[in-house]
Amino acid sequence: MEKESNPLWKFVGGMLLGMGFAYLYVRFDYSLPSVLQLGSKISSEAVVTTAEIDLYDPKAPPDVRHRALAVVISQKPELFVEIDEAIGNQFFEEILRRKAVRKAKLLKHRLRTYDIALERPALRRHQEKRFGVKDTKSLKHIMFINDIRNDEFLFAYLSRHFPGASGHQLADLVLNVYQNGLKGPNATAAADANPDAQPLH
Repeated sequence: MEKESNPLWKFVGGMLLGMGFAYLYVRFDYSLPSVLQLGSKISSEAVVTTAEIDLYDPKAPPDVRHRALAVVISQKPELFVEIDEAIGNQFFEEILRRKAVRKAKLLKHRLRTYDIALERPALRRHQEKRFGVKDTKSLKHIMFINDIRNDEFLFAYLSRHFPGASGHQLADLVLNVYQNGLKGPNATAAADANPDAQPLH
């Protein structure tokens, strides 16, 4: 009698396989040949058909229809891509904004660690020498700008959405992230009004 496979290994193997196919689809738009997807397609269509009953029911509550839409999109990623492109990639941009906001909030909370770090004489001398500033407030501000620049995703997002903004202006955006949600007016106008501001790069 053959020994049964360990369920844990089945789970891990399935998870790794799923991750592999997800990577291939995202990076190279590759999916399995249709004949190999037949079983999963039949199952997926059944799920979609069930969800669409509520999705297209005008009497269904909005929250029910939204959950139905989420189910349909989860089963038909190509539909999501088509719709998002049709509405100017609004969903895509909102996902990126929310990621940037989370990173900005984490960075803002890191400010409290600067005082602790600068209380250490050796570390303070290092930072003063590195940035050429001795005043505590100015030093902390420059350290904060540097941390923004070192966060590749956040810096790229801010640079794209607030072109022409100086480092000080981007720092102000991050410091006020709870108020502006990174949706404030274009910082280029502020940069033009402050020609003495130092650029971040």
